Amino acid sequence: MSEYIISCCTPADIPVSYYEKYDIKPIFFHYILDGKEYNDDLEKTMSLDEFYQKLKDGSDSKTAQVGTGEYIDAWEPYLKEGKDVLHIALGSGISGTFNSANTAKDMLADKYPDRKILLIDSLAGAAGYGVQPVKAAILRNQGMSIEENYKWLKENVLRTCHWFYTTDLTFLIKGGRVSKTAGVFGKMLNICPLMHIDNDGKIEVVTKARGRKKAMETALEKVRASITDPKEYDDVMIVNHSAMLDEAKLLVSKLEEEYPKMKGKIGIQSFGTTIGSHLGPGTVGVFYYGNFR
Repeated sequence: MSEYIISCCTPADIPVSYYEKYDIKPIFFHYILDGKEYNDDLEKTMSLDEFYQKLKDGSDSKTAQVGTGEYIDAWEPYLKEGKDVLHIALGSGISGTFNSANTAKDMLADKYPDRKILLIDSLAGAAGYGVQPVKAAILRNQGMSIEENYKWLKENVLRTCHWFYTTDLTFLIKGGRVSKTAGVFGKMLNICPLMHIDNDGKIEVVTKARGRKKAMETALEKVRASITDPKEYDDVMIVNHSAMLDEAKLLVSKLEEEYPKMKGKIGIQSFGTTIGSHLGPGTVGVFYYGNFR
């Protein structure tokens, strides 16, 4: 069985320590903040606390996906070493980066015909995307071959669940997901939209709650509906937030109460610059493997 690496792009929004812990190779997205381009380099250049403070202060952030050449540069050293590549891509419903990765794969296949590059369209975003490379790494470490791992991920891609809500509609209005009129009334009424990623990998507003307490409870109800045996559940689960650490910790504590085998296992990580540029501050979400999306 050939040795293989697992890679993903940084909008996976997994805890930074997971890259080393699970031996996952990150590929950096980019963002443009107030006209200056940065790598989304896991907070080496700019902390996410600083990033969100800049957004609160009125800075403008745009994102740029990974180009074909960057995938080639990331994968080729491993191919030269005789290793194969299993790459999980940010969902095609959110980004066009899966197409860039496919182009890089085709170009490298001609140069390294004896090596494998297998690509997964995660149909997911944020840590709903991130749970997939983490799961792939766990399966690899259990002895699963690259082909078996690829097959498992493909068959279970729609089991990755996303439930996230925002207490600040500013960036949803800016991005056109909430109309300006609805946004004005939403702010007045303290409306918190609950969103998920649908089966096509696109963000969808599922329902709206009055206040963040109700929004969190509604998110927990959605989690309950997709997990059969709460006492035995112990799969990959990550909570993301954007400048809402206390809220994220509260959500983790509630999840640990309902899913006791998850105590101490639920990762917490800020939404990175790619997803955060679109959601803005004030968002919290839980991402995990359930029975269905």
